[in-house]
Amino acid sequence: MKKAKFASFIFCGIRFYSQNFQVGYYGGRVNSRPLFLYQPVLRIFQCEAIFTKNEGRYSNLGAKSTKNESDFTL
Repeated sequence: MKKAKFASFIFCGIRFYSQNFQVGYYGGRVNSRPLFLYQPVLRIFQCEAIFTKNEGRYSNLGAKSTKNESDFTL
């Protein structure tokens, strides 16, 4: 369980930063202070909460599989 939670934090962090660097770099609008100080922590925790609530979508992280996987949205 601890391993899966740690892996989900890494997954969410990578996901958040890759999305925002793309948007910021190609869109030309990087809101530097809120994005890099406040938002990553909030987003990673939100994503991690969704991730652990809907365990089983990523079974390679050692989570239990569930029947209802269709409502997993990030």
